[in-house]
Amino acid sequence: MTFEEIDELAIALAEKLRSGGCLGLIGDLGAGKTTFTKKICECYNITEKCEKVRHLLMLLSILLEMCLCIILMFTELMILKRFMRLGLRIILEKMEVL
Repeated sequence: MTFEEIDELAIALAEKLRSGGCLGLIGDLGAGKTTFTKKICECYNITEKCEKVRHLLMLLSILLEMCLCIILMFTELMILKRFMRLGLRIILEKMEVL
């Protein structure tokens, strides 16, 4: 995306977010996350430096990744438990216990 396209998207999204909402920005270094955030800040007349916003976004990105890892680990654990129960049931059926 060009800087102009990023600005246009930020302005359009800022309008939609006026009534409330949440936005997560994920991207590689240099992808335009800070530029995007600065433009949204301009739309809300926030003129001070966005350095704190950038740090907050980085922290939120890390927390999001941690939450996704926890969800994946929990999901894998639940799947493992199901397989273990299924395996135990098959063994018990073969032994004619069930």
